[in-house]
Amino acid sequence: FPVVFGWMGHEGDQQFMRTRKTHLMIADRLAGTDGLSDAPLFDLETLKTVMYSNKVHAAEITLDDVLEICSDFLSNPNPETEQATDEALTETCTVLENWDRYANVDSIGIHVFVEFWGRIRDELGSEFQNVVVGDQFWEIDYNSADPINTPRGIDISVEANRTLVIDSLLRAYRRLSDANVALDAVWGDLQCLERNTNVFPFTVARGRRAFSVPSVQASARVGTAIRVRVTPIFRQSPGMAATVRLLTRCWFTLRVYSRLRRTTPTRPDSMRKKNGCVFPSVRRKFRPHR
Repeated sequence: FPVVFGWMGHEGDQQFMRTRKTHLMIADRLAGTDGLSDAPLFDLETLKTVMYSNKVHAAEITLDDVLEICSDFLSNPNPETEQATDEALTETCTVLENWDRYANVDSIGIHVFVEFWGRIRDELGSEFQNVVVGDQFWEIDYNSADPINTPRGIDISVEANRTLVIDSLLRAYRRLSDANVALDAVWGDLQCLERNTNVFPFTVARGRRAFSVPSVQASARVGTAIRVRVTPIFRQSPGMAATVRLLTRCWFTLRVYSRLRRTTPTRPDSMRKKNGCVFPSVRRKFRPHR
Protein backbone atom coordinates (compact mmCIF):
# COMPACT_ATOMS: atom_id res chain seq x y z
CA PHE A 1 0.00 0.00 0.00
CA PRO A 2 2.63 2.61 -0.96
CA VAL A 3 0.00 5.20 -1.84
CA VAL A 4 -1.75 4.84 1.52
CA PHE A 5 1.27 4.36 3.75
CA GLY A 6 3.89 6.53 2.02
CA TRP A 7 7.39 5.53 3.11
CA MET A 8 5.92 2.74 5.26
CA GLY A 9 4.58 1.01 2.16
CA HIS A 10 7.60 0.95 -0.13
CA GLU A 11 8.26 -2.36 -1.84
CA GLY A 12 11.72 -3.80 -2.33
CA ASP A 13 13.09 -2.30 0.91
CA GLN A 14 14.55 -4.07 3.93
CA GLN A 15 11.80 -5.37 6.21
CA PHE A 16 11.39 -4.69 9.91
CA MET A 17 12.61 -7.30 12.40
CA ARG A 18 9.08 -7.96 13.61
CA THR A 19 7.79 -8.41 10.07
CA ARG A 20 10.53 -10.88 9.23
CA LYS A 21 10.09 -12.89 12.43
CA THR A 22 6.35 -13.12 11.96
CA HIS A 23 6.74 -14.57 8.47
CA LEU A 24 9.44 -16.98 9.66
CA MET A 25 7.31 -18.30 12.52
CA ILE A 26 4.35 -18.83 10.24
CA ALA A 27 6.53 -20.65 7.70
CA ASP A 28 8.03 -22.88 10.41
CA ARG A 29 4.56 -23.73 11.72
CA LEU A 30 3.21 -24.52 8.27
CA ALA A 31 6.18 -26.83 7.73
CA GLY A 32 5.91 -28.31 11.22
CA THR A 33 9.59 -27.61 11.95
CA ASP A 34 9.22 -25.38 15.01
CA GLY A 35 8.95 -28.23 17.52
CA LEU A 36 5.53 -27.18 18.79
CA SER A 37 3.70 -30.24 17.45
CA ASP A 38 4.25 -33.09 15.05
CA ALA A 39 1.42 -31.91 12.81
CA PRO A 40 1.94 -28.80 10.67
CA LEU A 41 -0.52 -25.92 10.39
CA PHE A 42 -2.18 -24.11 13.28
CA ASP A 43 -4.60 -25.11 15.97
CA LEU A 44 -5.64 -22.93 18.91
CA GLU A 45 -2.80 -24.04 21.19
CA THR A 46 -0.01 -23.64 18.63
CA LEU A 47 -1.46 -20.29 17.58
CA LYS A 48 -1.31 -19.05 21.18
CA THR A 49 2.19 -20.43 21.64
CA VAL A 50 3.47 -18.70 18.52
CA MET A 51 1.71 -15.45 19.37
CA TYR A 52 3.17 -15.27 22.89
CA SER A 53 6.61 -16.65 22.09
CA ASN A 54 8.34 -13.26 22.57
CA LYS A 55 11.34 -14.14 20.44
CA VAL A 56 13.80 -11.33 19.68
CA HIS A 57 14.82 -11.62 16.04
CA ALA A 58 17.62 -9.07 16.25
CA ALA A 59 19.34 -11.31 18.77
CA GLU A 60 18.73 -14.43 16.73
CA ILE A 61 20.61 -13.05 13.74
CA THR A 62 23.42 -11.15 15.52
CA LEU A 63 24.10 -12.36 19.05
CA ASP A 64 26.35 -15.30 18.11
CA ASP A 65 28.62 -12.89 16.25
CA VAL A 66 28.52 -10.42 19.13
CA LEU A 67 29.65 -13.10 21.57
CA GLU A 68 32.42 -14.20 19.21
CA ILE A 69 33.69 -10.63 18.92
CA CYS A 70 33.56 -10.28 22.71
CA SER A 71 35.44 -13.55 23.24
CA ASP A 72 38.14 -12.57 20.74
CA PHE A 73 38.60 -9.20 22.43
CA LEU A 74 38.95 -10.72 25.89
CA SER A 75 41.25 -13.49 24.64
CA ASN A 76 43.65 -10.94 23.17
CA PRO A 77 43.64 -8.10 25.71
CA ASN A 78 44.95 -4.72 24.68
CA PRO A 79 47.72 -3.56 27.06
CA GLU A 80 46.22 -0.08 26.93
CA THR A 81 42.80 -1.28 28.03
CA GLU A 82 41.98 -0.75 31.70
CA GLN A 83 41.21 -3.78 33.85
CA ALA A 84 37.83 -2.31 34.76
CA THR A 85 36.91 -2.27 31.07
CA ASP A 86 37.74 -5.94 30.67
CA GLU A 87 35.74 -6.78 33.78
CA ALA A 88 32.74 -4.80 32.56
CA LEU A 89 32.90 -6.47 29.17
CA THR A 90 33.22 -9.91 30.74
CA GLU A 91 30.16 -9.36 32.92
CA THR A 92 28.11 -7.96 30.04
CA CYS A 93 28.95 -10.77 27.64
CA THR A 94 28.36 -13.42 30.30
CA VAL A 95 24.83 -12.12 30.87
CA LEU A 96 24.13 -12.08 27.13
CA GLU A 97 25.54 -15.58 26.69
CA ASN A 98 23.24 -16.91 29.41
CA TRP A 99 20.19 -15.01 28.15
CA ASP A 100 17.47 -17.20 26.63
CA ARG A 101 17.03 -14.71 23.75
CA TYR A 102 13.40 -14.16 24.66
CA ALA A 103 11.58 -11.12 26.02
CA ASN A 104 9.59 -13.05 28.62
CA VAL A 105 8.81 -11.57 32.01
CA ASP A 106 11.34 -13.96 33.58
CA SER A 107 14.08 -13.44 30.98
CA ILE A 108 17.44 -12.23 32.27
CA GLY A 109 19.59 -10.23 29.88
CA ILE A 110 17.04 -8.81 27.44
CA HIS A 111 17.54 -5.30 28.86
CA VAL A 112 21.28 -5.54 28.19
CA PHE A 113 20.63 -6.46 24.58
CA VAL A 114 18.02 -3.70 24.26
CA GLU A 115 20.62 -1.13 25.31
CA PHE A 116 23.28 -2.69 23.11
CA TRP A 117 21.11 -2.87 20.00
CA GLY A 118 19.88 0.66 20.61
CA ARG A 119 23.43 1.92 20.18
CA ILE A 120 23.77 -0.04 16.93
CA ARG A 121 20.51 1.52 15.73
CA ASP A 122 21.76 4.99 16.68
CA GLU A 123 24.92 4.53 14.67
CA LEU A 124 23.62 2.63 11.64
CA GLY A 125 19.85 2.97 11.71
CA SER A 126 17.71 4.51 9.03
CA GLU A 127 16.05 7.86 9.74
CA PHE A 128 12.80 6.60 8.25
CA GLN A 129 12.58 2.88 9.05
CA ASN A 130 13.46 0.64 11.97
CA VAL A 131 16.28 -1.13 10.16
CA VAL A 132 20.08 -1.20 10.29
CA VAL A 133 21.43 -0.10 6.93
CA GLY A 134 25.22 -0.09 7.35
CA ASP A 135 26.96 -0.91 4.07
CA GLN A 136 29.60 -3.05 5.81
CA PHE A 137 27.79 -4.18 8.92
CA TRP A 138 25.94 -7.24 7.69
CA GLU A 139 27.65 -10.47 6.73
CA ILE A 140 24.79 -11.29 4.36
CA ASP A 141 23.47 -8.07 2.85
CA TYR A 142 19.84 -7.39 2.11
CA ASN A 143 18.51 -9.17 -0.96
CA SER A 144 15.12 -8.13 -2.29
CA ALA A 145 14.68 -11.67 -3.62
CA ASP A 146 14.98 -13.01 -0.05
CA PRO A 147 13.59 -10.22 2.17
CA ILE A 148 12.69 -12.49 5.09
CA ASN A 149 16.14 -14.01 5.61
CA THR A 150 18.29 -10.98 4.78
CA PRO A 151 20.21 -9.15 6.03
CA ARG A 152 21.70 -11.30 8.78
CA GLY A 153 24.92 -11.87 10.69
CA ILE A 154 27.59 -9.31 11.53
CA ASP A 155 30.61 -9.15 9.25
CA ILE A 156 33.28 -9.80 11.87
CA SER A 157 36.06 -9.44 9.30
CA VAL A 158 35.49 -5.66 9.31
CA GLU A 159 37.46 -4.06 12.15
CA ALA A 160 35.03 -1.16 12.39
CA ASN A 161 32.23 -3.62 13.20
CA ARG A 162 34.28 -5.17 15.98
CA THR A 163 35.00 -1.74 17.44
CA LEU A 164 31.33 -0.74 17.23
CA VAL A 165 30.20 -3.93 18.95
CA ILE A 166 32.69 -3.57 21.83
CA ASP A 167 31.87 0.12 22.30
CA SER A 168 28.14 -0.62 22.26
CA LEU A 169 28.49 -3.38 24.85
CA LEU A 170 30.47 -1.12 27.16
CA ARG A 171 27.98 1.70 26.68
CA ALA A 172 25.13 -0.64 27.61
CA TYR A 173 27.03 -1.59 30.76
CA ARG A 174 27.63 2.05 31.72
CA ARG A 175 24.06 3.16 31.06
CA LEU A 176 22.56 0.37 33.15
CA SER A 177 25.11 0.84 35.92
CA ASP A 178 24.49 4.59 36.04
CA ALA A 179 20.76 3.89 36.35
CA ASN A 180 21.41 1.35 39.15
CA VAL A 181 19.94 -1.46 37.05
CA ALA A 182 21.60 -4.83 37.61
CA LEU A 183 22.77 -6.66 34.53
CA ASP A 184 21.18 -9.85 35.82
CA ALA A 185 17.84 -8.22 36.57
CA VAL A 186 14.62 -9.96 35.53
CA TRP A 187 12.79 -8.28 32.64
CA GLY A 188 9.45 -8.32 34.45
CA ASP A 189 10.96 -6.29 37.30
CA LEU A 190 12.15 -3.61 34.89
CA GLN A 191 9.24 -3.30 32.50
CA CYS A 192 5.97 -3.16 34.37
CA LEU A 193 2.88 -1.13 35.03
CA GLU A 194 1.31 -0.28 38.37
CA ARG A 195 -2.44 -0.01 38.78
CA ASN A 196 -3.56 0.71 42.33
CA THR A 197 -1.78 -1.94 44.40
CA ASN A 198 -1.21 -4.34 41.51
CA VAL A 199 2.01 -4.61 39.52
CA PHE A 200 1.79 -5.96 35.99
CA PRO A 201 5.05 -6.92 34.32
CA PHE A 202 4.73 -7.19 30.57
CA THR A 203 6.76 -8.70 27.80
CA VAL A 204 8.02 -7.39 24.44
CA ALA A 205 11.24 -5.61 23.54
CA ARG A 206 9.80 -2.16 23.13
CA GLY A 207 10.40 0.73 20.77
CA ARG A 208 12.87 0.99 17.90
CA ARG A 209 15.48 -1.20 19.52
CA ALA A 210 14.82 -4.91 19.21
CA PHE A 211 11.41 -5.95 18.02
CA SER A 212 9.97 -9.12 19.41
CA VAL A 213 6.67 -10.79 18.71
CA PRO A 214 4.07 -8.59 20.43
CA SER A 215 2.21 -9.84 23.47
CA VAL A 216 1.05 -8.82 26.92
CA GLN A 217 1.09 -11.10 29.95
CA ALA A 218 -0.07 -10.58 33.51
CA SER A 219 2.14 -11.09 36.53
CA ALA A 220 1.92 -14.42 38.32
CA ARG A 221 2.13 -12.60 41.65
CA VAL A 222 -0.99 -10.59 40.81
CA GLY A 223 -2.99 -13.74 40.31
CA THR A 224 -5.17 -12.39 37.52
CA ALA A 225 -4.91 -12.30 33.76
CA ILE A 226 -5.38 -9.44 31.37
CA ARG A 227 -7.69 -10.42 28.54
CA VAL A 228 -8.19 -8.37 25.42
CA ARG A 229 -10.99 -9.25 23.02
CA VAL A 230 -11.37 -7.72 19.58
CA THR A 231 -14.84 -8.03 18.11
CA PRO A 232 -15.50 -7.27 14.42
CA ILE A 233 -17.75 -4.24 13.99
CA PHE A 234 -19.13 -5.27 10.63
CA ARG A 235 -20.06 -8.77 9.60
CA GLN A 236 -22.32 -7.98 6.65
CA SER A 237 -20.05 -8.79 3.73
CA PRO A 238 -16.42 -9.44 2.73
CA GLY A 239 -16.43 -6.12 0.89
CA MET A 240 -17.44 -4.25 4.02
CA ALA A 241 -14.80 -6.09 6.04
CA ALA A 242 -12.11 -5.11 3.53
CA THR A 243 -13.27 -1.49 3.70
CA VAL A 244 -13.10 -1.52 7.48
CA ARG A 245 -9.58 -2.97 7.40
CA LEU A 246 -8.42 -0.28 4.97
CA LEU A 247 -9.98 2.50 7.03
CA THR A 248 -8.41 1.08 10.17
CA ARG A 249 -4.97 1.10 8.55
CA CYS A 250 -5.45 4.68 7.38
CA TRP A 251 -6.57 5.73 10.86
CA PHE A 252 -3.57 4.04 12.45
CA THR A 253 -1.17 5.73 10.02
CA LEU A 254 -2.68 9.14 10.74
CA ARG A 255 -2.44 8.51 14.47
CA VAL A 256 1.25 7.65 14.17
CA TYR A 257 1.89 10.70 12.02
CA SER A 258 0.02 13.06 14.36
CA ARG A 259 1.90 11.65 17.34
CA LEU A 260 5.22 12.29 15.66
CA ARG A 261 4.11 15.83 14.86
CA ARG A 262 3.35 16.50 18.53
CA THR A 263 6.75 15.47 19.78
CA THR A 264 9.50 17.48 21.41
CA PRO A 265 13.23 16.78 21.59
CA THR A 266 14.60 14.94 24.57
CA ARG A 267 18.01 13.62 25.47
CA PRO A 268 18.55 10.24 23.79
CA ASP A 269 20.52 8.96 26.79
CA SER A 270 17.82 9.55 29.38
CA MET A 271 16.56 6.73 31.56
CA ARG A 272 12.91 6.99 32.39
CA LYS A 273 11.04 5.84 35.46
CA LYS A 274 7.30 5.48 35.60
CA ASN A 275 5.01 4.27 38.37
CA GLY A 276 7.92 2.78 40.29
CA CYS A 277 8.98 0.51 37.43
CA VAL A 278 12.23 1.04 35.61
CA PHE A 279 11.90 1.30 31.86
CA PRO A 280 15.12 0.92 29.88
CA SER A 281 15.10 4.06 27.76
CA VAL A 282 13.41 3.96 24.40
CA ARG A 283 16.14 5.44 22.29
CA ARG A 284 14.11 7.79 20.16
CA LYS A 285 15.07 11.25 19.03
CA PHE A 286 11.70 12.54 20.18
CA ARG A 287 9.26 11.80 22.95
CA PRO A 288 5.59 12.80 23.03
CA HIS A 289 4.40 15.55 25.34
CA ARG A 290 3.07 14.28 28.63
